[in-house]
Amino acid sequence: MQKAQLGCEELAILLRNVMDASRIEAETAIKPALINRVSVKNILEKVMVMIEPQVTHDQRQVTFNVPAQLYVYADPLRLHQVLMNVSTNALKYSPEGSPLLFSAERSLEQENAVVISIADKGKGIAPQDQPHLFQRFYRLESDMNSPIRGSGLGLYISRRLVEAMGGKIWIESRGIPGGGSTFHILLPMA
Repeated sequence: MQKAQLGCEELAILLRNVMDASRIEAETAIKPALINRVSVKNILEKVMVMIEPQVTHDQRQVTFNVPAQLYVYADPLRLHQVLMNVSTNALKYSPEGSPLLFSAERSLEQENAVVISIADKGKGIAPQDQPHLFQRFYRLESDMNSPIRGSGLGLYISRRLVEAMGGKIWIESRGIPGGGSTFHILLPMA
């Protein structure tokens, strides 16, 4: 029964991702009325509440370095969706017991922008694979036959949503096991 329930949950996530991807293809942008001033700390704290059971189960140390005064212009529901996707990927693709880091700061490269970062200490992603990560249905070759499930749509959807909010998303990783990956999300500062 437990395996059947897990299978149903995976199928529901896959269906939701396919529907999100289809809807995103139909929409070219998020309606401006949905863009609001969002507290980065508050939205990341909501994400932390959602992933806390898995963090506790995996016995992970989480570092949270997010100043209270940082605000971005974003659609709060869609930003939450993006942050949840990146966070759950960090949990899935890094070993139990390894740390996670959530941070945010004013962008050093772009004026009036904030960079939200989520870092793990997993296997990392090789530089040659990084340009494909945000493509529709893309999964790493090494993950195709692994027990880690995925549709290859989560990062694609995240990229489209972040771009629709006037931002960008990218990864930094050297592809060294234990070196992990850091996903960065840049959004306009509010």
